[in-house]
Amino acid sequence: MEVFPEYFYRYRSADTWHFWEEVEQAISSSKIWLSQLTAQNDPFEARPCRERSSIADIRLFLRDFSRITGGKFATSGRPLSDFMVGSGASKAKVRKQLGPTMEGAVFHRETAFAAFEAVRGATLIASFSEVCDSLLMWSHYTSSHKGICLEYQMDDFGMYVGGVGFARLDYADVRPVVTTVDALNYIGHQNFDGLPCFDSARARKTFDDSLLTKSSDWSYEKEWRLCSSGDELPGYRIIPGLKVSAIYIGANSSRDVEEKITAAFGSNLPIYKMMIDKREYKLVPRSL
Repeated sequence: MEVFPEYFYRYRSADTWHFWEEVEQAISSSKIWLSQLTAQNDPFEARPCRERSSIADIRLFLRDFSRITGGKFATSGRPLSDFMVGSGASKAKVRKQLGPTMEGAVFHRETAFAAFEAVRGATLIASFSEVCDSLLMWSHYTSSHKGICLEYQMDDFGMYVGGVGFARLDYADVRPVVTTVDALNYIGHQNFDGLPCFDSARARKTFDDSLLTKSSDWSYEKEWRLCSSGDELPGYRIIPGLKVSAIYIGANSSRDVEEKITAAFGSNLPIYKMMIDKREYKLVPRSL
């Protein structure tokens, strides 16, 4: 079971056009902006090493799937009859192309990762950290210490609300490996949750390896991530289990930002200004 820290922190730049709107939405409405996973600043984001499974292993997986579902469905969740209508092919031909045949195994080996990539493209995230005093994160994500950092506290609702999950990232020096069968198992588990031919533990590991693992170079971020997979576009989502509990203002923030934040939210939330320590390379919060 995941052990959550007492607080989560979200660094925000004051230079974006939507800064004030985002802060207002977060504090007044418990709304958090979720952006596309594929739009992040790491080129390795959700890109594990892809390893092609053997034809024999794929056929074994498809044979088990076909036996459990009665040979009526594709691993994508669609009935085989849909493919018959779409292509004009006979039931026998469709089963040969998509079932546990040699032809079906070759087809799945060529297309499994494309379907897996579609899941990656449909995933939305919001990133948080365990720390509010990271010099690098203040530099990278608040326009050189000119923005703010929102402190969040989780209440008893937890983080699994409306299909949104919350998880800690892992960091590694070597990219994780996802095989063709791993991808098929993950896609099938998403579409046929509960069927015995799909290994839920394996599907979870594939998810963790693909969406929650980054290079050790990023470990200083101590990242936690909200994840949502579906057809939604990037935008605000209400997260009832996560409430803003304090605001930290950057060491290089303008007087305008400091005054507006204090005037708008100072009566309801603790406000801190990050100060440069007199002797050490660290930031110290001072209450305003």
